[in-house]
Amino acid sequence: MSVHVVKALIERDDNVLAVLEKGSNLWRYPGGRKKNGEEQRKALSREIREELGVRVASMEYVGKLDESHPEKTERYSVLYFDVVLVGDPVASGEVARLMWVPISELRTGQEREDRALLYPAYRRLYMVSGVNE
Repeated sequence: MSVHVVKALIERDDNVLAVLEKGSNLWRYPGGRKKNGEEQRKALSREIREELGVRVASMEYVGKLDESHPEKTERYSVLYFDVVLVGDPVASGEVARLMWVPISELRTGQEREDRALLYPAYRRLYMVSGVNE
């Protein structure tokens, strides 16, 4: 059985926002698990408030990917959304640090081990047609 997750792709000045969760050494996109019965967009808005301390101005569905995580045994069904924020994000809650990753690195750059969760999703969602449902 898959865990249902929502994640935000937040772009600014040719960069995409990544977060480092407390206790982890892998950067990931903001977002998290949906609560039981929670609608996807509400779940993502809640996660953004908790992790980044800001509100969502708008979001647009990008696509769904089935993923695994190298630090966990569960499988994830992940819905990705392009998100525009109100204000500047800050690390909050379970997030220790924020980083703006150049889009050029996500597309063609040499992969870094600590950013391994970022590359496949970005490339599959934006560089391969037919992923969006």
